[in-house]
Amino acid sequence: MAENVYGVRQVRLTQLDTTTGLPTGDSYEINDAVADDGNAGTGSMASGGDFSGSVEYTYEIVVVTENTVEQTITTAEFLWRKNNGAWSAAVTVTGAAQALDNGVTVTFTAGASGQDFELGDTWTIWVQAEAVTISTPQMLSMAPVIEEGQAGVLRGGDDLICRVQENDELVGVDLTFRDAQLNGPGVAIIDGGTWSVGDQKYTPRAIGAAQTPFKLEVWAARYADGSFEGEDLEGYLKFSFYYCKGQIPNNQSLEDRSFVTPSYTIKARENRAASLGAYIWEEVADLT
Repeated sequence: MAENVYGVRQVRLTQLDTTTGLPTGDSYEINDAVADDGNAGTGSMASGGDFSGSVEYTYEIVVVTENTVEQTITTAEFLWRKNNGAWSAAVTVTGAAQALDNGVTVTFTAGASGQDFELGDTWTIWVQAEAVTISTPQMLSMAPVIEEGQAGVLRGGDDLICRVQENDELVGVDLTFRDAQLNGPGVAIIDGGTWSVGDQKYTPRAIGAAQTPFKLEVWAARYADGSFEGEDLEGYLKFSFYYCKGQIPNNQSLEDRSFVTPSYTIKARENRAASLGAYIWEEVADLT
């Protein structure tokens, strides 16, 4: 990897269902369709519907046949796909809400004038679970947790007959996360308590109460070799930790003329219910 990673930029927390290891279905949100910067048509496309799936999806919609008469869009056609999978067959634009799958719909609208939809016009729709996004992270450290493999030795007399060494296994990652601000909704997800929006009050979970797991996503900035300016940003390195449990901010001290910067201890482990490992990392273009 040629890029240089510099600084944590964003953290996102998503509460998980304890049985499935995934966000509950009613917590998902169909985000607004985002038009590609290169779109040349004057028309627009909107997302809608009630999501019925149980995992996050990214939908891509692309125009493959232009409309032939201005403001008459029913001769245009589009393709769609989700999560970089196979493209659909061509679909004729109707101007009404048109179903993709999992309850997601798209609605095309003509522009005020000019060519409404041109070949290659593209939109993206992200379907994501409702989450707490923290935009003020200061630090996140990661320490792998390794289970050392056992060794067995067979001897006979003075001879070493056989020695078997099991492989070491990565069982998870221990994290320390420090935020520049005390984020009530974030504390509630990490510690498992309750945040009251109306009262702006946090209540820790009761002694003995089960702690709800959460998913933790972290974005760090990527810069190319030889970069000198902030504008040389190449994208982001995104870490996803699929099954986490944490603790309330550690050893906080309220002092005069000092800021409170809460630090959390988080254990990321394999998400067996969802058949996911402890974590992955990937290169991404945006903070999404």
